Amino acid sequence: MNLNQAKESTIAAIDIGTNSAHLVIAKIDDQEHLTILDSDKEILRLGDDLDEHKVLSEESIKRTTKVILQMKEIASKHDPIYRVVATFAVRSARNHQNFIREIHQKTGIEIALIDGIEEARLTSLGMLSGLPLRNQNFLSLDIGGGSTEITIRNNEKITYVASIPLGCVTLSKKYFYQENTQPKTKEILALEKFIAMQLAPIIFEAKKKTYQLAVMSSGTAKALAY
Repeated sequence: MNLNQAKESTIAAIDIGTNSAHLVIAKIDDQEHLTILDSDKEILRLGDDLDEHKVLSEESIKRTTKVILQMKEIASKHDPIYRVVATFAVRSARNHQNFIREIHQKTGIEIALIDGIEEARLTSLGMLSGLPLRNQNFLSLDIGGGSTEITIRNNEKITYVASIPLGCVTLSKKYFYQENTQPKTKEILALEKFIAMQLAPIIFEAKKKTYQLAVMSSGTAKALAY
């Protein structure tokens, strides 16, 4: 998408995540300021649907197709340019190409499969656009359903970026064996040990950087806040 074209257009951005899909429709003015026109969120739970062979079921594709069509209907009245990305669950799936192809055939929407580093960059860029963070070193933390992204940046300069396989859906599925029951102490301890091992090198590197504040996003952040 051409930047000049984007300045004069309405953008419909859809994020197909491990736990949910998010739609944001925004108008971009000639100063690159965003005005949110509409939004939507639907639970998909693609992370739960990944089987032991890392394959997403046909039911997952049908469910995602239905959600994309619903979001497209919401966005269509604004005549937007679409930007649709898929993250951890889809990029982890062995049949991700089939997933993307089938949804494109049925909705006309092209899905870009992005890696964790690009996911981290886009998340922190969204924070920079929507919050008063200009000219500040800040750490962005996004705990999603399948992975966690960490970025340290100041305006357009990124000094640290990482993506690690720590997500609320995938970790719950791996360590808490019975759904809708109180986790056992041994399950919690095993989970804490795994998280500590994954975070150790991240913490070591992040401590070498400087930042004035940390900003957290995603449904997990909202759940912790409440």
